[in-house]
Amino acid sequence: MRRLVSPLDGFRSPFGGRFGFSPASLFAAGGLGALYDPSDFSTMWQDAAGTTPATAATDPAGLILDKRLGLQIGAELVTNNTFGADTDWTKGTGWSIGSGVATKVAGTASLLSQAEALTAGVTYRLVYTITRSAGSITPQITGGSTVSGTARSNSGTYVDILTAVSGNTTLAFSAGAGFAGTVDDVYLKRVSGNDAWQLTPGARPLLQQDAGGRWYLAVDGIDDILSSVTQTQIAGPWEFWAGVDITTGGGIQTSLFSLSPPTGVSTSAETEGLFQRSDGAIRRAIGASRISAETGYNANLDDAFTVGSRFVARVRAETGPDQVSVTTPAGTATIAAAYTGTPSGGVARYNIGAGAGSAVWRFYGGLAIDRLLTAGEATQLDNGFKGKRGL
Repeated sequence: MRRLVSPLDGFRSPFGGRFGFSPASLFAAGGLGALYDPSDFSTMWQDAAGTTPATAATDPAGLILDKRLGLQIGAELVTNNTFGADTDWTKGTGWSIGSGVATKVAGTASLLSQAEALTAGVTYRLVYTITRSAGSITPQITGGSTVSGTARSNSGTYVDILTAVSGNTTLAFSAGAGFAGTVDDVYLKRVSGNDAWQLTPGARPLLQQDAGGRWYLAVDGIDDILSSVTQTQIAGPWEFWAGVDITTGGGIQTSLFSLSPPTGVSTSAETEGLFQRSDGAIRRAIGASRISAETGYNANLDDAFTVGSRFVARVRAETGPDQVSVTTPAGTATIAAAYTGTPSGGVARYNIGAGAGSAVWRFYGGLAIDRLLTAGEATQLDNGFKGKRGL
């Protein structure tokens, strides 16, 4: 049974319904960014393939959808995706289906394929597992111009993001002549936005509820991280917002909610967003950073708070000095940073957490957008995050 909406839910509270404001409306004219809301169970699954909903305390979060475009994950497109029968798939030379897997022997390059109802211009997330003893295999959507994913030459579970073009009608796994191994657990779903996921079960944050009834993702500070597909860094003005509790401190300058390299460390090139950093033995900080390949971490982009404080954090990258604002039970503090450079347009991904070495903390929701908000928009969004954080 789905839970009832609480008036403390922030984004889904009377502040949204009564005043007609939704954070997704900030993207009505398009634009880059991401919007994640752990209190909206329709956007979360326990696994990266999106097959088992996350709806209760202690459920792992293997996938959280980006809500900025207002669309949900699509229906599963693959038939017989666990290879329970020798049906539905077209087997090229060397392929066979049995014992719950599709198996290929080395010798001839060939395809394992299935017809799908694909739409040109639509993006799909493909999740699959391979075991490999030799050679490589590449996922593709074919018919018209072939769209290829990443060639894989190691055993594991993988995600590929594929955008269909005109004429695409088929999902295929293109195995080289030398490939020997199996394919299993194939999932293909339509997606929109910068959905974030985690393939490794033990590295998934847990859905939890605090004493005030507010839902959040618990990040363990050991290996938990949710990441989107890689993409070009936002250029020009931007804002990042997040509702956060830091329970214990972690490594220096690691990601809370950011557009950053996979390691989620703010000293890396091509980094934007909200971070924590070490400030001695008992203090930790919320920080923001906008880093080019030539510029190191700027310590002026910090505001320190004791471990255990709860707050709403906002960072603005402007044409002048960047600004960091943090709202706590004591009020709102804003600082200006000395750094005014611009990103160099490298490749990064949206990260919730930083994996190894991060803080133990709670993520109550986050928004990133490629423009500066108006005063009215900022007030409405701030009220929403305060509701989510009980401020």
